[in-house]
Amino acid sequence: MENPKFSIVVPVYNAEGYLRKCLDSLFQQGLDSYEILLVNDGSTDSSLSICQEYAENNHRIKVLSQSNQGVCAARNNGIEHSTGEWIVLVDSDDYLLDNGLYTAFSAVKCQEEYDVIQYKSSYDFWPKKVLTTDVIFMGSGHDLIRRSGFVSFCWLCFYRRDFLIRNHIHFNNKYIVGEDQLFVANVFLHNPRTAVVSTDIYRYVVHEDSATTKRDVKHTRRCVEDYLSSFYDILSIAKGTKGDAKDDIVTACYKALNAKKMFGFSRMLSSQYDYRNFKRIRSRAREVEFYPIYPNGAGMKPQCMAWMINLILKHYFFYKPASCFFNSLVVKYILPRLRVNLKNEK
Repeated sequence: MENPKFSIVVPVYNAEGYLRKCLDSLFQQGLDSYEILLVNDGSTDSSLSICQEYAENNHRIKVLSQSNQGVCAARNNGIEHSTGEWIVLVDSDDYLLDNGLYTAFSAVKCQEEYDVIQYKSSYDFWPKKVLTTDVIFMGSGHDLIRRSGFVSFCWLCFYRRDFLIRNHIHFNNKYIVGEDQLFVANVFLHNPRTAVVSTDIYRYVVHEDSATTKRDVKHTRRCVEDYLSSFYDILSIAKGTKGDAKDDIVTACYKALNAKKMFGFSRMLSSQYDYRNFKRIRSRAREVEFYPIYPNGAGMKPQCMAWMINLILKHYFFYKPASCFFNSLVVKYILPRLRVNLKNEK
């Protein structure tokens, strides 16, 4: 039997409320040659039963089961067992717009000349737009980093499987947060032949257990540790770049990562550190070059923002009230209201 052109890898963990919508969307991608690998990561709800139900009714689905090892191990497992030319990653609580993969892939002519084709995403509650097919970048991964940095999420690309295997690129199993960013940075730092299209096909669903919204202290403190470690790993890979472009690439990576520091900073505020742990995490942030933070762009506003964040991270006297304000007002009232307003505008 001929190998499929696309392997869609879906890590699954306790996603019974979202999984059917995700899977139904995968069958509406306009693809002729594809397989779907559902990797059950030790789910304790009915997710595995749903996977098996779909597999019984569709020969394109393969169900893999493992003990609960985390999303990184699940994705690695799926990629390892895939047989397609191109890898597509989809989270089990998200979905794709109809004909999205076909539209995004077809936007690029001579796909055999590329290792990565990147597309776009939106939150589920953002207004849906007509799919466009503009090719907005063609070049090397290093050129893309210099131009616009790299995306933070692994589910925004077609990855040529041979490129990942040949360069030993995989997810780091020890992380629960920051693993996407590390994986994507690793891909582009290996300088793939890259195309970026304007096609907005991936829909990220926000719910209480989403990585971007979960705010309990134990989880957020683990997030901070993982985020800082992945930050350090990315810089280490960049500093290992060979050739005359090394210094240029390292500088571009610093700039790209600096623009993403707000996520890590918000998790530091959510962590509600006491003085001892505040000093420890500040020291770690300095060690991995996360701190101090530099202005993200020109003008007074970015400079004031960077100054304020650095002041909060430098002195516990400022961190403590900032953390209390963030958790008691911003997290509980402002962010939920913003999401509701955005949904109402959908």
